[in-house]
Amino acid sequence: PGSNGWTVFPTMFSPEWWTVVSTFILGVGIGALTQPQLAVRFMSSKDSKSLNKSMVIGCVFIFVIVGIAYTVGAMSNLYFFNEHGVNAIQWVTSGTDFIIPTFIMEIFHGFTFGDLFVSLFLISLISASVSTISALMHTIGAAGGYDLYSAIVSRRKGVEMDVKSLPVNRIVTMVMMVLVVVYCYLMPSDIIAKATSVFMGMTAAALLPAYVHALYSKNPNRGAAFNSVVAGSVVYLFWALFVNKGTSIFLPICKLLTGNQVLFDGTVMYVDAMIVALPVSAIVMAISLFIARKVASSTKVPVSE
Repeated sequence: PGSNGWTVFPTMFSPEWWTVVSTFILGVGIGALTQPQLAVRFMSSKDSKSLNKSMVIGCVFIFVIVGIAYTVGAMSNLYFFNEHGVNAIQWVTSGTDFIIPTFIMEIFHGFTFGDLFVSLFLISLISASVSTISALMHTIGAAGGYDLYSAIVSRRKGVEMDVKSLPVNRIVTMVMMVLVVVYCYLMPSDIIAKATSVFMGMTAAALLPAYVHALYSKNPNRGAAFNSVVAGSVVYLFWALFVNKGTSIFLPICKLLTGNQVLFDGTVMYVDAMIVALPVSAIVMAISLFIARKVASSTKVPVSE
């Protein structure tokens, strides 16, 4: 409901509008700022000068890649309509995940060096995927072999300790790789776009306020960041699993508990979880900082601003 065809934007605040704007535009757009693999790249930079240089390349890259992605998506519909008389979804019956691969294979079929270009294109995609997966696995391993391991050891010893374990790092990385592969095979079809929006939306809801606080505060408050991350994660998971119709298919907990795919009917089930969770995360951050400042002022302990 709300769709006005392939050449007109959906009716404002309609279910189709909420899906396009809140999930694919805002969810992916804002979520791109908080990707863990980008944080790894940021922390591995040797100095501020390198970061300043990367900003120029990054801005151009984001503009070009996102612009091309949205343009090619629209052009694929035009191509299939001109060539076959139907739109992309009607022609590619195997699912939306196969629209762009089919478009690429057809448009370069019969071209001189067309197969070579497709091969190079595939290699570039694999290279980008390997780079991203490498950074994500590094983040997961560090979270297990350092963060989680330090918390467990500190609780056992009764004293806060800063420890790390390479074997635990490797074990956590391997276990998560296996779980991710198994989970991918259990997912339904036409899931790539939704899975991308879920991953980016959740990182935005959980991490964006904490990132901003850490970057621009002279004395970051650990407790406020923790509260913000927890609040954003909890609200996002609840909304994604119990309210949003498009994301509740990932883990059908709501259907198992209530017999319904989502808790509420109407337009609300098309609103992306990030639209709700990110403001909650930011509000919790602000309240936590306000409380910490009040406590600090009464005890004369410096606190972040």
